[in-house]
Amino acid sequence: MATLTPARKVAYQAFFECRRNNLCVRDYLRESKDFSELSAQDKAFATRLALGATLTKGKLDEALKNHLKSGIHLEPKVQDAFRIAVFEVLYLETRRDAAISQGVELVKSVSKRSSGLANAVLRKISEHEANLARAKDPHTPSELSWASGIPEWICLEIIESLGKSAAQRLILNLKNPAPVYVLQRNLSEQQLQNGSLELQKTLLPDVYEVKNPAQLNVGAYVKKVQLVPADLASQLVAFLAASYVHQNILEIGQGRGTKSLLLSHAFEVLDKKNTYITAVELLKGKSHISKRRMKAAGLRDQVTSLMFDATQFASPEIPEELNQNFDVVFIDAPCSGLGTLRRHPEIAWNLSANSLYDGGELTVLQTKLLRSCSSRVEVGGYLIYATCSLSNSENQQVVEDFLASSEGFDFEVQDLHECPARTNLIPEAQEFLDTCITPEGFLQTAFASADCDAHFMAVFKRK
Repeated sequence: MATLTPARKVAYQAFFECRRNNLCVRDYLRESKDFSELSAQDKAFATRLALGATLTKGKLDEALKNHLKSGIHLEPKVQDAFRIAVFEVLYLETRRDAAISQGVELVKSVSKRSSGLANAVLRKISEHEANLARAKDPHTPSELSWASGIPEWICLEIIESLGKSAAQRLILNLKNPAPVYVLQRNLSEQQLQNGSLELQKTLLPDVYEVKNPAQLNVGAYVKKVQLVPADLASQLVAFLAASYVHQNILEIGQGRGTKSLLLSHAFEVLDKKNTYITAVELLKGKSHISKRRMKAAGLRDQVTSLMFDATQFASPEIPEELNQNFDVVFIDAPCSGLGTLRRHPEIAWNLSANSLYDGGELTVLQTKLLRSCSSRVEVGGYLIYATCSLSNSENQQVVEDFLASSEGFDFEVQDLHECPARTNLIPEAQEFLDTCITPEGFLQTAFASADCDAHFMAVFKRK
């Protein structure tokens, strides 16, 4: 008789707890004792199961609905077990009989009386929906939705934003695990080689790809902020943004401080001395984490972290530190996160299409931030707008709306082909950068030649 594997047990528990408590899968696994006790291979498999089932949840439910008799309603915990099992049947390369057998065991571990139902339903799904999920050359939004597991409307949005070819490549790549990158801040080559991590250099200065990411949080380097996990696209955006700074930068949306760390290191690489970061964050919890990380990184004298609503720069009551103009105002804007679906699969089935289009809450907020924060850019200085989205609604359309406003009249778009950081990149990195620049001069890493998230960046100069 088949025995349920530990990796599948952990994946189910992660999926169940995250669904029940509205948690992020990656955050849960990072703190899970059961996950930490798995082998490196099992960690990778459990992560793929939990993240994948989260990304494809809606299509998994559709497949289940197609084969459950009318009137049958699964308990939430049983449905979660079915979802993990159906994901493996549809989207992983596990042998059909093994995937079905393990799926039955998983459902049985939650509800013994449901094992027969699981066996019948999983077999039917493997004979029908599996053909849709594994179509050889999907092109339409419907075909791509089944092939990737994400909503059809998101597939359509990506196609309209990137074009059919780039969209198809990106959507089909969602089934593959996201690569993990780190910035090394102050470690020697010997320390890097002697550690447990397998690191491979990338085209960007001091940025490495982690080949065994299950080991990343085992050592102390991440806690000491000597290694900073951040996607290659995010690191590229920070490096380019830093090159526009002469003395000071206002960072909008500091979050947990990752961009501040990347900017600070970029200043060192670019030999920019006596540069300062003033960063604002709206959420207290994130601001607290950021301050703690800045202290651990030894950057308290270079980075000032404040709580502030950046849409309120017209208010007379603002902190003294913000009552000035800056060389650069860098807006790391709140966005849909559509460019990070592999890392944050929760987005796919929770995001509302209405939030992106005309009058949508996200695009309204993004435009409001640009209009508000533009008042803090000195004459001849730069306003930088960045998202981790590939949607034109949040990127080019927001840029157009800002430029058409009274505040945007004082700004002109800067072509990123002429970014000051270019001369500090090796020729291969310059070629990589060129693949990401749109005809309008914006950055969109969805077009990148490397495997990374989709980030957007636009630079404006104040006249």
